[in-house]
Amino acid sequence: MKRDTLKIALTVILSSFLINISFADNLSKYTVTILEPNRTAYPYCINDNSQIVGTYGDDSFLWDNGNLTIINKPVGTSGMEYITARAINNNGQITGEFSKNYSLKGFVLENSTLITLPSIEDDLLSSAHSINNKGYAVGRAQRWGSGAMSTNRACLWSHPEYNAFDISTVPNTTFGLAYSINDNNEIVGYFSTSDFSDHAFIYDYVNGMKDIGVLPGYSTSRALSINNNSQAVGYSSNTSAGRHAFFYDNNTDTMTDIGVLQGAVKSTAYQINDNEIIVGISTWPDNSTRGCIWIDGQIYDFNGLLFNPNWTITIARSINKNGRIVGKGLLDGLEYAVLLTPLGRLDNDSDVDNFDYVIFSSNWKRTDCNSLNNWCNNADFDRNGNVNNADLSILCDNWLAGL
Repeated sequence: MKRDTLKIALTVILSSFLINISFADNLSKYTVTILEPNRTAYPYCINDNSQIVGTYGDDSFLWDNGNLTIINKPVGTSGMEYITARAINNNGQITGEFSKNYSLKGFVLENSTLITLPSIEDDLLSSAHSINNKGYAVGRAQRWGSGAMSTNRACLWSHPEYNAFDISTVPNTTFGLAYSINDNNEIVGYFSTSDFSDHAFIYDYVNGMKDIGVLPGYSTSRALSINNNSQAVGYSSNTSAGRHAFFYDNNTDTMTDIGVLQGAVKSTAYQINDNEIIVGISTWPDNSTRGCIWIDGQIYDFNGLLFNPNWTITIARSINKNGRIVGKGLLDGLEYAVLLTPLGRLDNDSDVDNFDYVIFSSNWKRTDCNSLNNWCNNADFDRNGNVNNADLSILCDNWLAGL
């Protein structure tokens, strides 16, 4: 009864205050959530439902709303078995690779069933890197080349049959790897030929594999991610100039250098979402890294965007459509796998509105917030164990963000 009275009072106060608030700053502040305390995990991907996958030592993991589930490596005889979960789509299908008895195979984990992805020919090696919401997976697979030698080819696995298709259609290709596939079945990655090495490509059924080139002054490139707007990101590099992140728009066939953080010498763009927000890293001369984010073509250091300034984000690896980001971060000299959540966003969309307010009010005045209950459904923005006026102030400060 007392809590219901508090909710009604909060509704009246908050509604009268929020109705006249507009969001003035395009840059969100982020809360940091530790995915697991043992510092063993490395996160690769977050889907639009905020499910996260990555590695956990030789095993892998699925993180879902505060619950960590271990995906165990296969049992084998080599002593070098492992499993790497690299991507998860919005249907919960997970893809990656596993090693068993010295054999490397791609997989799709679907409804708790591990499906082994075939190679293009015979029982050669395969490895998957991405899966779209239609269930199509991409990566690399082997086929026989000249002199009875196997060669790696960029590969697409169909759904639901998971037949392997060689998409390395450029003549004289000697190596190919597909890193990402969007929901239009456009694919990006990189390939090498007998004339040059490591050029980024984009592939579709109609046009086949297209070389998208390199940045001016650079000799190689790799495309790591593509969104549903036919826009890709990655990096271009050479031995003298190092590495710079790029943005590529297939609609205009243009590649743009998107720069590095001030003081850094290298950058890599890992992923782009459908809102054209990019995440990645900048690298300093001592090879230390900082997580960074590109918004409207401008690069920002995460460490100016965190609610808790004691964190240093070292890697920003993946971003979903709602702006949630996974990566690695340092706190008190220890590095953890982390989830970055824009302040005020409590439901699984990209803005702060009445739906977030409903979740916030349902957790009002709770005093039991911790990592086990996902900090009272994330309503405890300042992570102090309580949902109180300080959290209400944060919600107000971020009201209508993302709209």
